[in-house]
Amino acid sequence: MNHAADELEPSRLQKAVETIAITPEAATKLVGGYRATFENKFKREPESLEDKRRIAAKIIGRYSKLSAAAGAVSAAPSVIPGVGTAVAVLGGGVTDAAMALKLQVDMCMCLVEVYETELSSEDKKHLPLCQPWVRRRVLRG
Repeated sequence: MNHAADELEPSRLQKAVETIAITPEAATKLVGGYRATFENKFKREPESLEDKRRIAAKIIGRYSKLSAAAGAVSAAPSVIPGVGTAVAVLGGGVTDAAMALKLQVDMCMCLVEVYETELSSEDKKHLPLCQPWVRRRVLRG
């Protein structure tokens, strides 16, 4: 049986999100900054599950704010009657969807890094596809 024939071709939206999504290396660097802030504040490394949850909460808060800002920006043209509404309807939806997916992918990759899950770079890229499960699993520990 040929498994290659069973694989689906990635959509344009998926390709766009993969292009703009954070790299595993960048996620490591970003989480490193949160760890350094934790170490400066508490004078110790984040070792316990509670310590990691504090860092995860900061990351989730960051991406929540970015998501809200992205939604506001994509909806902004709709306040202009006529042309602005057309721009928001035609371009705003696609832009908003791509940004929402990008931010979810970025957040999941950072959460994986916080909990130091041993995954390959390729696995980290595909992990957010099952994002609701990932969030529940990572936050429960």
